[in-house]
Amino acid sequence: MTTPDTTESQISEQDTTRHFFALLSRFILTLKKDAPGESSLKLHSHLFFILFTLNQADQGMLTLGDLARELDISKQQLTKLVNDLEKRGLAARMRGEENHRKYYLQITEDGRQTLSGMVGSLMEPAERTFSSYTGDEKQELLRSILCLEQFLEDIRTGLANT
Repeated sequence: MTTPDTTESQISEQDTTRHFFALLSRFILTLKKDAPGESSLKLHSHLFFILFTLNQADQGMLTLGDLARELDISKQQLTKLVNDLEKRGLAARMRGEENHRKYYLQITEDGRQTLSGMVGSLMEPAERTFSSYTGDEKQELLRSILCLEQFLEDIRTGLANT
């Protein structure tokens, strides 16, 4: 693993953000690869991100309104996507028990398996590469990933406050 040789005084905000967005672009292009097995569900599609978001959610479900906000799509667009996921058996819509006007979307076991297969198509080469790193390189990479997660959260929080 190679990292840029920079000192703190050499790091510019412009260079850092340029590298960050180049990394994001390469990651998005990686997601555009076809996932094995489920050719009609792409890794970069709204359907994938709905399943991924549901899988990360508490109890694997969210209200349709919360999901639309999380994915930054309209409720009308989400309704079409949810219909598609339900037809495929990857998610199920449920009426709220306490408030019957609220609808929730929950990932199904088939949805979890489909998502797992898709994520696995990315994880396998990453795990193979990671296993070739030394212990110190693995620790450095993990620290860097955790910093990137925090950076993304800071960006997201900053955008939400503007």
